[in-house]
Amino acid sequence: MAQLILLGAGASFGSEDAEPRPPLGNSLFDCLEKRNGIASTFPEELKIEFRKNFEIGMAKYDEWSSRNIMQFQRELSSFLAEFSPSPNNTYIKMLSTLGVKRFVYCSLNYDLMLELAALRLGMATTYSQEKGHGMRLLKVHGSSNFWPALPPRYFSNSTFKNNGIDLEVGIKPVSQEDALYKSLTENSIAPAMCVYAEGKRANVSSTYIKKQQEMWFHQLEKSPRIFVSGVRVNANDDHIWGAIGRRKLDVYYYGLENDHDEFIDWKAQHEKKNAFFKLADFSQAIDFINARI
Repeated sequence: MAQLILLGAGASFGSEDAEPRPPLGNSLFDCLEKRNGIASTFPEELKIEFRKNFEIGMAKYDEWSSRNIMQFQRELSSFLAEFSPSPNNTYIKMLSTLGVKRFVYCSLNYDLMLELAALRLGMATTYSQEKGHGMRLLKVHGSSNFWPALPPRYFSNSTFKNNGIDLEVGIKPVSQEDALYKSLTENSIAPAMCVYAEGKRANVSSTYIKKQQEMWFHQLEKSPRIFVSGVRVNANDDHIWGAIGRRKLDVYYYGLENDHDEFIDWKAQHEKKNAFFKLADFSQAIDFINARI
């Protein structure tokens, strides 16, 4: 029975050998602003909110812009799709050490670091929990390469606003090269990535993202245990932490000192006696996981 590995922003940041190196949330907005795109045009008070807490800033921007966020999502995807693992990257270490046959990987990140690490090792990626060739990867918040399966510039100089869902079409996962090309040449749409704010609204192809989440829920029921690294415990993300808490599987959480109290509170809330905290960064977590399987 396949086991689950859940990874978040702390894993990409902590994977070390990457070009460029992914930022953590608090410095993400500054990186976007320096690119002189739409983020650089925001009112100063909105920029301050983003710098304090990206999720809160994003929620306020979503409201302030009347949900006209396609350009921001497209520019965010362009930035995140640039990250590439170098030979000593920790994602490569993880896949080399743990392999792909015994695990279903799940990433909350929009970047392509894990897929590119697999590619460096000659492994294909399938965005499913079903056993096949290569790495099984679920991206429950979407991805910078989940582009709508539409002809180039099908929408041109179009504006989407005041909608819950802007665009509901099929998705075709594309390569890093194609993702970067589309983010530069499309001027109206963006890939299927949840709005990085409380609720994680999917404004593009919500059906595709919902399918990723359904596979995540299904795997939580099947797997005997889940290993977590680089993910902050966020009770507002019920589809992640509520879903884990309501299942019977064992939970092994690898985090830093400032993660401990939130994890213990979550464990108590769900009366989860088979949930365990281990002080470890992403690289250390790999060795602990390998010793336990």
